[in-house]
Amino acid sequence: MSPEASDAQVAELHTQVEQIVQRLAGTIEKTDNWGRRKLAYEIGPHKEGTYVLEAINGSGELMKEIDRRLKVSDLIIRHLVVRVDEERDGDRTRA
Repeated sequence: MSPEASDAQVAELHTQVEQIVQRLAGTIEKTDNWGRRKLAYEIGPHKEGTYVLEAINGSGELMKEIDRRLKVSDLIIRHLVVRVDEERDGDRTRA
């Protein structure tokens, strides 16, 4: 999020994400607010940003809706939605 975003704005965005997750039958497993940190590279005029990590279980439609909502938010300077598969015992390479 933009470094100018207040704690209230961060909380409001989290509330919006929670509402979308509940409406589309998903669950939020974890939320980590990492706070304001230096970006790996400048994004427009921003050298810092507020990092928030959300671990969400849900359908593809849920993720598409969250992605769509984050794209249109003025406070979001960059976001990334990734799929994390559960680890399976037989999938690891053994030495």
